[in-house]
Amino acid sequence: MGETEFGVAIALAELKGEVNTGFATVKGMLDGALQRTDNAEREISDLKARVTALEKKILMVAGFTVAAGTSGGVSLWQLLGA
Repeated sequence: MGETEFGVAIALAELKGEVNTGFATVKGMLDGALQRTDNAEREISDLKARVTALEKKILMVAGFTVAAGTSGGVSLWQLLGA
């Protein structure tokens, strides 16, 4: 093996090491991004459940208010003798 071929082999080995290091860095960054995405999806799912529960409570309160308002109006109407 000549001096030039030996130099090319060393350069290729160094390049391979750099590429492997770069891929490991990118993989680590992607793993971190995936974990953050999973956490965000979990939080969104939890928030959707909370909003749905609040909507149900609001509808129940609104229904109760309408029922109470209607019965209160009828009672007032009866008290006034109409």
